[in-house]
Amino acid sequence: MTTRRKRAIVIGPYRGDTVTNIAVAGRCAVWLWNNGYSTFCPHLNTMNFDVVVDCDDSHYIEFNCDLINTGIFDICVVLPNWRASEGTTTELDHIANYINDGNDIEFYLWDDTTSCLQRAELTIKTDLYLCQENAPTTG
Repeated sequence: MTTRRKRAIVIGPYRGDTVTNIAVAGRCAVWLWNNGYSTFCPHLNTMNFDVVVDCDDSHYIEFNCDLINTGIFDICVVLPNWRASEGTTTELDHIANYINDGNDIEFYLWDDTTSCLQRAELTIKTDLYLCQENAPTTG
């Protein structure tokens, strides 16, 4: 029997430079899959929907938060420039509440220049800070 892969959700900026933001999210998701994580990347799930779907962004963010509430994710990977993203900070606020309710999820920051994850912790003020360890590969 195979061991269950850790499950990851990727969160980070979408709006602004949408093409670049989707590309960064995609590189992160590919790295995660190649390194043994089953991954949900909302950027790829709703890629370019802003052009073809008549739906407010808040519905996408609400859906991501609902998925987090299921407890399916073991880790949350946060993309660069997350502080500039209202959607990402909303999702992090939601995850902080999820953790305060007694749930557990690990945090990693994605470094797109080196293609690696760095362990992070979520503080009470919904801020992330780096730990000294990098993410292990599971595959």
